[in-house]
Amino acid sequence: MRALSVREPGSIRQVSLSFEQWSPEDISTSLTHIDFKIVELKQYVKDGSPVNTPMLERSISIFNNLSNWVQIMVLSKTTPKERAVLVTKFVNVAKHLRKLCNFNTLMAVIGGITHSNISRLSKTNSQLAPETKKELNQLTNLLSVQSNFGEYRKALAASGLHFKIPIIGVHLKDLVAATCCGANFEKTMTISLRRLHYLATLLSHFMIFNQRHHNFPEANLDLINTLKVSLDIRYNEEDIYELSIRREPRTFMTFEPSKPVVFAEWASGVSATLDPGTVNKHVSAMVDAVFKHYDSDRDGYISQDEFRQISGNFPFIDPFGTIDLDR
Repeated sequence: MRALSVREPGSIRQVSLSFEQWSPEDISTSLTHIDFKIVELKQYVKDGSPVNTPMLERSISIFNNLSNWVQIMVLSKTTPKERAVLVTKFVNVAKHLRKLCNFNTLMAVIGGITHSNISRLSKTNSQLAPETKKELNQLTNLLSVQSNFGEYRKALAASGLHFKIPIIGVHLKDLVAATCCGANFEKTMTISLRRLHYLATLLSHFMIFNQRHHNFPEANLDLINTLKVSLDIRYNEEDIYELSIRREPRTFMTFEPSKPVVFAEWASGVSATLDPGTVNKHVSAMVDAVFKHYDSDRDGYISQDEFRQISGNFPFIDPFGTIDLDR
């Protein structure tokens, strides 16, 4: 294992692996590249569950972990002002995801920001600029479940031929419903032309992955590898709630919604267990990226200050002195 002992920071880096220094565009672009994948639909439609579809289960697990990570990053800050800065940053991430037409990751990020663990923080919310509140409200309305995700479906249709990543769960539920309504197919072995057109429309949201190359900005693999490790971490929802209470204790005047504003029911309870090989692969890639950009003199060391910057991506990581055993 490479050493982490203290040395003076090196020269200015071309790439930063610190969340504090990532731009909203960097984060949203990297998350979009992570989310860009083909999912297995057939088995899900048959069972109505992602359990027997590992790729889909993994995709939904990343969705949930991202939503939890957003909450953890906000709650890792100790003052309302600092937390408001993080909320604002994630709102800007969401705005760029909207520009990229990545509705799936957009829903995960907005789901994290609007979760009751964050929305209950009245002191934090009071620090948000009116424009930020307005933008968050607009994005929340876009993803509302009202009228069967009516606003989202309008936005999806308006995007036309532009490459997009739809909200996977919304359309999977459509496919399941369409399949259930056609239960007589196994008996008659026939399908109406109307239903055939309907199924074609539903599947068209996913066929774009095979029919057209994406137009996302160039991927930063080192940033992506760092984010992958963050999304591999499974956070306990009770622990997140307790941290929210510690940051801003309940009062008689505090209004706490019982449910998040945006709730992906289809993703509830899914948390795929990664095999050790995959986790080690992601961690190794991240470590290589860290030393590539921070170990400027290639002596196998990074500074304590640089470690502190990187550790900000992982709020519950052990302190420098615990990890730096060779000091």
